[in-house]
Amino acid sequence: MAGPRVISTPALRQRLRRICRTGTGHCPRRAERQWLIQLMTDWIGEQGFLKKFSCQYGAMDYPRHMKSISEPQDGETWYCKGKVTKKYIEGGQHLVDCKIGLENGKGEITTSGRATVILPSRSV
Repeated sequence: MAGPRVISTPALRQRLRRICRTGTGHCPRRAERQWLIQLMTDWIGEQGFLKKFSCQYGAMDYPRHMKSISEPQDGETWYCKGKVTKKYIEGGQHLVDCKIGLENGKGEITTSGRATVILPSRSV
């Protein structure tokens, strides 16, 4: 099954860092969405497929300002988190539903979402 894939590369990570340096003082929504997609595609690996994805934006996220690429200044740290909510087989596909979110350093979910992935079956 073919579909869009997000592959983690140094160039992609650099591009995501540039996206967040908008001069507006907050991170644009496309970066938050991309981080959650990256969370899911990294988790499912090359054999998995991201079937459904949605996210809802809540509070604003404020990026960490960088002195240099390796020296962060004070600022926000985010965590992409997910939890499996359901595993099932439908139409011969092994599906997993997940609740996902972007959490700020205060433990607040600023962007929440849901995803359904297709995973290969495991031999038992």
